[in-house]
Amino acid sequence: MKPISLITFAAVALATAGGIGKPLPAQLNVVATTPDLGALAKAIGGNAVTVKALAKPTEDAHFVDA
Repeated sequence: MKPISLITFAAVALATAGGIGKPLPAQLNVVATTPDLGALAKAIGGNAVTVKALAKPTEDAHFVDA
């Protein structure tokens, strides 16, 4: 995924999470497949998000069981 499309996706997801004209919830739950993407979501969302990564930092993302 290109970096610009990932940033665009994150911005759209945060903007539309509460619907049009509705405030965002106090905490937004984010699930990331890898810790790297989880760190990116945490950096973008700050204190407004709770991030859960499915893979451990020591695991190779190509060999994580679904």
